[in-house]
Amino acid sequence: MAKTAGKRKTQTKSKGTPKPSGKSAPWLEKEGLTRIEGWAMDGCTDQEIAKNMGVAYSTLRVWRDSFPAISAALKRARDVADRQVEHRLFDMTQGYTVEVKKVFKVKKEHYDEKGRKIVTEELQSAVEEVHIPANVTAQIFWMKNRKPEKWREKPDTSREDSELPDDGLKEQMEAAASKVCAGTDDSDILPEDEGDGKDENA
Repeated sequence: MAKTAGKRKTQTKSKGTPKPSGKSAPWLEKEGLTRIEGWAMDGCTDQEIAKNMGVAYSTLRVWRDSFPAISAALKRARDVADRQVEHRLFDMTQGYTVEVKKVFKVKKEHYDEKGRKIVTEELQSAVEEVHIPANVTAQIFWMKNRKPEKWREKPDTSREDSELPDDGLKEQMEAAASKVCAGTDDSDILPEDEGDGKDENA
């Protein structure tokens, strides 16, 4: 009696989105995603975020590529942080006003039943508005990125409209740019005097 060979059915596993595991599940909840967003908004790198989560960086990369919620949380937070920095940079180019809380002592005098003067002190607080002047370094950075054809370190002098007015601004800009590249602060970018008149090449 002849036997007919039956066909064995094979099942192929589809490589879809992995299901949340024991480790990843808490980070897909609202609280976990909020913490991830917070770290990203604080400027943490993916490596630092992975360390805060208690997982390897390679694990976070897999989760980021596999779970849209984690990927979206990272991107959303960084977009917000970048926008905040942009607004902050613009404020620095214009100057702005901040409110500073100050605490001071106030003396109070009164007399007791025997007519003796009693002096007491108490702490009181008040809010003072302080103006922060425009930051020259921020202005240079902004203009060199917004209008590089006019504000780069070596402007195109072949165009008449690219020449800076001869009022000392060009020298100040070049000095400020050199300080920025050297990583020094901008507290002395604009010199108060013209120097001692000595020739540096002498």
